[in-house]
Amino acid sequence: MVKPAHHELPKESAASLIRRGAKDFKTRLLSDGPDADAQLMREIPGAALTLARLPLGWDLAHAVAERYTADDVIRPSMQTLVGKAGVMVAADVADGAALRMMKGLFSGDEGMYGADTPLRRTADGVVDQAQQLAVAVEIYRHDPDSRTAIKIIAGRALAVGAINMAHLVKTGEVTKGGWAQKIANLTHLGYTLYLLGTSKYAGGNNDEELQADENSDNDNELVDRKIRRSRNAKWVGAATVGISMLTALRVFKGLGRQHPNGGGIRQL
Repeated sequence: MVKPAHHELPKESAASLIRRGAKDFKTRLLSDGPDADAQLMREIPGAALTLARLPLGWDLAHAVAERYTADDVIRPSMQTLVGKAGVMVAADVADGAALRMMKGLFSGDEGMYGADTPLRRTADGVVDQAQQLAVAVEIYRHDPDSRTAIKIIAGRALAVGAINMAHLVKTGEVTKGGWAQKIANLTHLGYTLYLLGTSKYAGGNNDEELQADENSDNDNELVDRKIRRSRNAKWVGAATVGISMLTALRVFKGLGRQHPNGGGIRQL
């Protein structure tokens, strides 16, 4: 009995795979054809407006670091931190609203003023994650009680981002977070505010103060508060991680399938 010939597919080098993947990615973000460069130029206003939000995240991260390290005289208040976070969230909402208004007032060109084009949606997601990362890094550096939860939440963000990018490359659709992502964001915000509100008693933050008056009643009170804060921070972190991971399951909705009536958007 003659066995059928076995034909092996030609092996593709890693460099070739990377080049092909980059080309596919560009094709999904922009049109594939001679007008691709022209479309990129038309989309620059929307992407630039979104990228302009980045410094707001860096400013908040700097204030977070001072909250942990500065003395009581110059330490930013919680009102200041909440105000900076509010400005950052308002800017996130305002850039998309401004682009939609510009689209209606001017040419109506989705390429130039669209808030939901693949390039603008991708830039929006990158900026959001970069801002959150900047804040998380400062909390991680100065607050040992937060580190386990932050590691898990960061892993969740990487996994969700990779899944959404895979969907974009396969279908050409960008992903827009829905109610589940809003719940996750509010949960992360609440955890952050809890950590900052109790930062004075974060592990290792009051060592010098304790050593300066180690036999006083105040010292015993500080030690007790640090112990309680460490225990409570871990419980709050565990609850935050649980909610965050449950909402992440929503990312598999419609994965890899196109949504004809979605306008190029996979709405979660």
